[in-house]
Amino acid sequence: MNLMNQIISQDLQMGQVNKKIMDVIRRNIFICVYWMDLTNLTKKIIIKDTFNSTTIINETISKSHAYEAFNEQ
Repeated sequence: MNLMNQIISQDLQMGQVNKKIMDVIRRNIFICVYWMDLTNLTKKIIIKDTFNSTTIINETISKSHAYEAFNEQ
């Protein structure tokens, strides 16, 4: 199981991400999980770094912009 899957499954177990994961984009030390909150259908970006700190950006980044910002090499 790679780091990305570990973090996702950890969050699911902890109930932090009980939403449908729409897309996963990785770049360098960042893991960006693009998901949709099924409760209010707001798009959110969760960015986790290797120290497991979390930044949530609400609705300000579209999916296409996320792809541009976190373009997989």
